[in-house]
Amino acid sequence: MDRRIYRPDGVFKFSFLVYYTPMMMKYLTTCLLTVVLSQSLIPSAHARKWRTYEDCELDPNPSNDGDSFHVKYKTDSGRNRYYLLRLYFVDTPESEDSLPERLQEQADYFGITPDEVVKLGKQATKFTEKFLKKGFTFYTKHADARGRSQDKRRYSMVKVGDQYLAEALVANGLARVFGNKVDLPDGTSAKVFEWRLNKFEREAKRNKLGGWAPNVSRMQEMQQRAGILPNAPQSPAQAPPDISLRTAQALQPEESAAVEEQDLTLAQSIAVYSLKDADRKVGILRAGTTVRVLGEASAGMIRIRFRAGEGKIYEAQCRRVDAGI
Repeated sequence: MDRRIYRPDGVFKFSFLVYYTPMMMKYLTTCLLTVVLSQSLIPSAHARKWRTYEDCELDPNPSNDGDSFHVKYKTDSGRNRYYLLRLYFVDTPESEDSLPERLQEQADYFGITPDEVVKLGKQATKFTEKFLKKGFTFYTKHADARGRSQDKRRYSMVKVGDQYLAEALVANGLARVFGNKVDLPDGTSAKVFEWRLNKFEREAKRNKLGGWAPNVSRMQEMQQRAGILPNAPQSPAQAPPDISLRTAQALQPEESAAVEEQDLTLAQSIAVYSLKDADRKVGILRAGTTVRVLGEASAGMIRIRFRAGEGKIYEAQCRRVDAGI
């Protein structure tokens, strides 16, 4: 419908008004709902189905490293397909120094220098090459892992026999437990698999493998931070209070008795720390609180489960000595 308006200057102005009939409103509503539903039904990376690629080969490429590499897969028709994979759950050290911030982050994790990180990254690359030498299977949902390469990287789980590459890397001290996580193709939950990886990492620390192996330069750096002369006699009293918990753990070579799963009533108030960062204090549990001890979290630390005031259940870690174990 239009409406003509006369103005004093002799110019006519038209104003257009649009009226929607009930039928038109019903049609527009249907179109809008169709668009919204079509977007909500697009599967996320976690909702997609796993795809299995068997009898694969590592495709030699200068950019290959311990957790990201090119692979070759032969289809049923005999054609070769090439993929660039990125492992779930783990992050191997950088094998070159183009990302200084990432190098430092990895150096802090293992308690080593950035130069040692690069050396460790090259070891991880060689380990992966050897591990995959005789063929392997990879599982992927084709979720985009991005990265610096122009080729699309796909998050994947890579397996040789009954062992995942992620497990082998962590068990040999060549990767940190870090990155995107997902429930496994066999139905194992991401939390259970991460717990398994943390157990492998604790064993690698105890056995001083890969990045957890002691070396002179690392000890010198720790001594400098503590203000201790290289040839001076050392005792626990000389360690300043600002040394990180992770560094203090690295200085404990002795093994302690295994921690059994049990219920424990705290005899004193204790500090609890993040499961991801043993240096980050997240709260205090008061004396008299009953917690469930789940096992070792790392050297000198135990993993506990407890119920907070609002009734929610949490998991964290605490110092073994604080819990009286």
